[in-house]
Amino acid sequence: MFEKLLRQVPSYSLVILLCGFTTLFITTGTCFTVSIYYVAWMEEFESGSGLISWIGSLNIGVMCAAGPLSSIMTNRFGYRITVIVGSLFAAIGMVATVFAPNVYVLLITFGIITPIGSGIAYIPGSTIVSHYFDTWRVLANGIMMCGGGSGNFAMAYIMTASIEHFGWRGSMFIIAGIYLNLCVVGVLIRKPPVAGDHQTAEVKRAKIVQLGMFKKFNYVMLLCHIFLLTCGLSIIYVHITAFAEERIGLTKSESYLVISLLGIFNVVGRIAQGLGGQYEKVDILTLYLTCLFLSGIFAATYPTTLSFAGVLGFSSVIGFLIAPYGGLILIVLQQFVGLRLLTAAYGYVMLSSAFGFSLGAPIAGWVYDITHDYSNSFYLAGAFIMSSCLLMFWPWLQGVRHSPNQTKMAKAFSAELKPYIFGSSILMNDMSDLPVENGEVAEGMLRGSTLQVPGASHSIHIAMENEDEQDIASIGPVED
Repeated sequence: MFEKLLRQVPSYSLVILLCGFTTLFITTGTCFTVSIYYVAWMEEFESGSGLISWIGSLNIGVMCAAGPLSSIMTNRFGYRITVIVGSLFAAIGMVATVFAPNVYVLLITFGIITPIGSGIAYIPGSTIVSHYFDTWRVLANGIMMCGGGSGNFAMAYIMTASIEHFGWRGSMFIIAGIYLNLCVVGVLIRKPPVAGDHQTAEVKRAKIVQLGMFKKFNYVMLLCHIFLLTCGLSIIYVHITAFAEERIGLTKSESYLVISLLGIFNVVGRIAQGLGGQYEKVDILTLYLTCLFLSGIFAATYPTTLSFAGVLGFSSVIGFLIAPYGGLILIVLQQFVGLRLLTAAYGYVMLSSAFGFSLGAPIAGWVYDITHDYSNSFYLAGAFIMSSCLLMFWPWLQGVRHSPNQTKMAKAFSAELKPYIFGSSILMNDMSDLPVENGEVAEGMLRGSTLQVPGASHSIHIAMENEDEQDIASIGPVED
């Protein structure tokens, strides 16, 4: 399969894929391993778990909250400049953290300034990959999202080793230098391919209809799902090593292995789910929800383990099962809003994630301060994750799920449809992104109609999902 991918995909698309991978490797690889600094911070600043948990939660939450700002900057200044500005801003925040005299300054420099830069760089660095891949989009996104899991593993080692040799302040300075590599990523990013004559019109139209996304019930439910899901995930990432150290009595090096295995199997899960999503019979939304619901069950039962091997096993399984949040979320989101609105929609998904990541771990930290037992934290995490999946039952029941091979069907009809519907316009990545020269003409010709294309071998039925946005929900041959 990978050989076929290399033959069919243009070489620079692979460069863009590497850029996306590197962006996630550095940004999410850093923010999800912040818990490694917790013990050092608690010892130096003599603070409780609840307050220290705010630093990591703010780092993740503010990074996500910067999503809409990043979307605006990307639309205004382009992908390249936005990634470079974000990397510089994050590096400045980390250098300032080196000189933090107390935990409250740390909350500002590492909890707010640094993640704003990370979030600004994250959105363009991750969404651009979808614009460069069509048939292989699910797999490409899966490979790109592996950057996050790989970063969890690598950054955990770098942080642990650098803390041992240079202290947490020296370690932070090293991470700041790593962040500057995103400037190189930004330089390598080119403008996404867009249908030339329609570029300006599509951008203007996209700005007008962005708020229309919130009229879609299923998209709103997705945002609520993301909020609850990230509440649970933040508890897992922030408290998993602390639980292992307290319950099993693990050393720091053994705790590093716990979070590293979570990251490694998260990578394995993203690749496996990306490969599985390429098959025609695989329903992406069903795969996404099933894995996450199972992860909630394992999170809730995580406190039952009483051995080092059990902790490693549970961490590995949880890492594998939470992979869809990174590996498949962009594909699921595209099915809800289309590729044209993907960047803007992802910005709001990140904003919803910000609230979840900011609230989940501190709540669990306060629960621990009261009960002095991390088991309750994981019961809470499991409840958050499972309830988030139940919220998606109605969209799933409505059939807001498609095989990635729907794109193949769209391509099969594109040559027949293009001369009669779109004139000289160019058919873009998939049928959710058809450019039209005149919205009114498209509305009259397409919505809910069956087209008899002269000389075509099939009648084509096209259903419009949203009256305001004119996104195409489905396309297929009419049954005789």
